Amino acid sequence: GAASRSYHNVMAMYINCQGFGPKLSGADIVRDEFPFAIAASSAYARSLNPLVDQGMPPPAVTPIELTREQERDIETCDESKRDIFVSFVGNIGRGRVRQQLYDVLHGRQSEGIWFVPRSEIRVTVEKSYYEIMEQSVFALTPAGDNPFSYRFPEALSAGAIPVVHADGWVWPFRSELVDWTKCAVPIPEKDYNKTVDILRSIDAETRCEMRKYCYRLWQRYHKTAGDSVSGIIEGMELVAQAKHNGGKFPDLANENEHRRHEIGGNASSWGYFALAEN
Repeated sequence: GAASRSYHNVMAMYINCQGFGPKLSGADIVRDEFPFAIAASSAYARSLNPLVDQGMPPPAVTPIELTREQERDIETCDESKRDIFVSFVGNIGRGRVRQQLYDVLHGRQSEGIWFVPRSEIRVTVEKSYYEIMEQSVFALTPAGDNPFSYRFPEALSAGAIPVVHADGWVWPFRSELVDWTKCAVPIPEKDYNKTVDILRSIDAETRCEMRKYCYRLWQRYHKTAGDSVSGIIEGMELVAQAKHNGGKFPDLANENEHRRHEIGGNASSWGYFALAEN
């Protein structure tokens, strides 16, 4: 990332895409010298300023390309081809909560629960990663080496609902721009053993609306690097408008409807997504 000096009403943006913890590569050291905002993919709420900073979406390393028929199933609330209730495919040894989830969810495929170490794909499990994701209603995206997981955007690309065990992680974009409460399911890491019960309490109508919202977010702000940058800039614009209006965020229902078209946002800072850290 890089930072540049702020002049007059222009605020610089420091973009930090470095993983391995909440350190901001010197941004916190020079920040007092001139004002700038931070967009960070691997940051905890305690590291950022909720008035100006924002999370940055991790890239989808293995995005799922849905067919037009699969996209129609999302819009029409058809879950008939999604016979996996909740899934995870990835490395288990990265992060305590992944091992905890493995201990309670592995080996329950007959219940529609597919918690699959990557080493088992095409070995003890017949389905590919792509097949598992596109057949999932919910997809677990637990913290690993970093508070974010690459499974998060990949779940969005698959039309699945992300389930996030990542205490304190700052979610992508400003919450005035994107309302993650309409899409994802955050679960405190300490409640890992309640995950299935929490998900089963979400009715089919709510799941349908969440999947629609998730997939629109993928198409609007996650599908390409340019889309993600656009979302970061739009969040900066909201911060700048709020600063110009004396700290009050603009009337999003009117002034920002064009960019929130069927996406939506709320006027809180981190919302409830900066969950308590252990």
